[in-house]
Amino acid sequence: MLRLLKNKEINIALYEKCLEESGNCSLYTTPAHLDIVSPNWKAIVWQEQEKYLMVMPIPEISKMGLKLIIQPFFTQQLGIFHIPGFPLPIKKVLSLLANKYPFVHYQFSSKNLPLIEENLEGFSLKKRTNYILDLNKPCEDLQKAYSSNHKRNIRKAEKNNIVISKSNDISTLIDIFKQNQGKKIKEVKAKNYVLVEKLFEHASSRGIGNIYLAKKEEEVIAGIMTIHSKSRIHYIFGTTSPAARESGAMQLIFNKLIQDYAGTPVFLDFEGSDIKGIARFFASFGALPEYYPAIYKERMPLWFSLLLKVKKWLYSLKATA
Repeated sequence: MLRLLKNKEINIALYEKCLEESGNCSLYTTPAHLDIVSPNWKAIVWQEQEKYLMVMPIPEISKMGLKLIIQPFFTQQLGIFHIPGFPLPIKKVLSLLANKYPFVHYQFSSKNLPLIEENLEGFSLKKRTNYILDLNKPCEDLQKAYSSNHKRNIRKAEKNNIVISKSNDISTLIDIFKQNQGKKIKEVKAKNYVLVEKLFEHASSRGIGNIYLAKKEEEVIAGIMTIHSKSRIHYIFGTTSPAARESGAMQLIFNKLIQDYAGTPVFLDFEGSDIKGIARFFASFGALPEYYPAIYKERMPLWFSLLLKVKKWLYSLKATA
């Protein structure tokens, strides 16, 4: 029977067992991750007796009395996960979402792409791009696949005595981001920095979180945060200062990460991107594209749309006052 369960109604043990049996569990779908990025998350499940045959985490939020689905920050892919051989009721799942929620922005797992493309109804679809690098190869082979530009920048960084080290200092990364990229990206709010801290603190406590810092003359000029799952190293957060531009610092950081995990059965998951310049940066390490579906529906009530317009107008008046 297909059901939409509230957070407190979810049997976490059955949920986790279904994820494990699906063979497609990801970092983002674990209760620990969802509890941080979407505390009131729900789940669509198909339950028979004392077993979940299918689960789908739902990041629901409330806004002015409306229930909305919005993909959380630092959560690239969610999706549908099921035990082997279970015939997915995909049309029923999408119909439930379409009928219950006036606003849906939801990103499925790359494994769900064929299923969503064949059964999409009532939603817009965008095929988004991720880049992944198989690290289960000798380090020399992985480095040979770098672009000539990346190789040149790594040599430049080494020549300029940029040093890479591991750290637990998430606050330094956040501070650099706030002073640089954070000033340019309007969507990033104070609560998003809190999310980064919580995600790293949780990952670090379980021994699956890492921070790589690039230093020049003891000044931190760039850094990244990663979280490990069973089969992937996820690049969650990164930043550079003005001093890192054209220095090769980020290339040197990823080169160090690749050296550390070369020859192990994991993928480096770059977490994107649809932005050409960023995609080129990731692909230049030899990473390959992995596509995943994102569905969209926006049918908000008229009163809600009018209220947003008034809010934006009042904000513009305040900004020009």
